[in-house]
Amino acid sequence: MKNEHSTKICSICNSEAQQDCQLDGVIDEQHIRLILCDTCFKTALAALKEKKRIDNMFNED
Repeated sequence: MKNEHSTKICSICNSEAQQDCQLDGVIDEQHIRLILCDTCFKTALAALKEKKRIDNMFNED
């Protein structure tokens, strides 16, 4: 019998992705879907959270 578990490989670091963590988005009108390992997913999530604070980036205080 064939093993139905397919190994998922992280799109960024090429290590095995234990979970099905996907990041979907659009770059220059092209839809992308990345499969991420836990480490790369956490790093990407933290970066996205920081970018959401752009409302304060241009204040000249």
